[in-house]
Amino acid sequence: MGKPLKEAKDEIKGFYNVVKKLIDIAPGALEGKVVKQNEHGILKYTREPVGVVMVISPWNFPVLTCANILVPSILAGNAVVIKHSPYTPLIAKHFEEAFKQAGVPNLVNDMMIAATDCQAIYEYPEIGYVAFTGSMETGKCVQEDVADSRFINVGLELGGNDAAYVAEDADLDLAVTEIVRGALFNAGQCCNSIERVYVHNSLYDDFLEKALVEIENYQIGNPMLDSTKLGPLCLPEKPDHLQRQIEDAAQQGARVLCGGSATTDMAGKGRFYLPTMVADAQNDMDIMVKLF
Repeated sequence: MGKPLKEAKDEIKGFYNVVKKLIDIAPGALEGKVVKQNEHGILKYTREPVGVVMVISPWNFPVLTCANILVPSILAGNAVVIKHSPYTPLIAKHFEEAFKQAGVPNLVNDMMIAATDCQAIYEYPEIGYVAFTGSMETGKCVQEDVADSRFINVGLELGGNDAAYVAEDADLDLAVTEIVRGALFNAGQCCNSIERVYVHNSLYDDFLEKALVEIENYQIGNPMLDSTKLGPLCLPEKPDHLQRQIEDAAQQGARVLCGGSATTDMAGKGRFYLPTMVADAQNDMDIMVKLF
């Protein structure tokens, strides 16, 4: 999906740490509990597998977001079917092959299907749970489609519109570094990317000045090179989407301090958008309220 190599390696490290932690806590988390016991009997609850868990995963963190559902589902005794994003379709196949090589074929299965075909899968009685990670709009559709088919639980991890606030007593250098990183990491294609920043009036001008310097250090280019800090955008329609937001903000009085246009790398390749900072934006502008 275009993620710079260093960020991709960091995702795999995060995947390993998450899996290890889930394995460590599974025995305690899955253990039953006696709620009440007396001469009349025992009241207790136990945790039972639901059957088959359907995992619908996004492209922005294709390994980690999939593992977040896949691993606890297996540890709880379920089989898993994965419908991955069409932009990163081979991730599910890799998981399927890994479990096959581990000696448990058919425990994890890849489904290379279109989103429009998912409702037919929800109808199968073997499916006991559906887990979706992605946009709010698609999440609503998944919930409604499952409800139309079955009465089973649906887990939704949806995107947001995250803000940062720089208080009057903030460490400004630290705030600038972390906020710019939080905004541009993975080319801003994260569910928790920082999309707007509120800065105390006393620090506003200094923040803009320092942030501009920080942003200029984000070199776009071939994501396979270690020098690249900002990779291309995954979705074909996103450069135009971003351009409309920037132009709308500028027309309403915001200042575009850097970036503000689509571009390519030095070889003329890639679907890039220049690192962009807009000042004096208002809360009712599309750039502030519309999700990426």
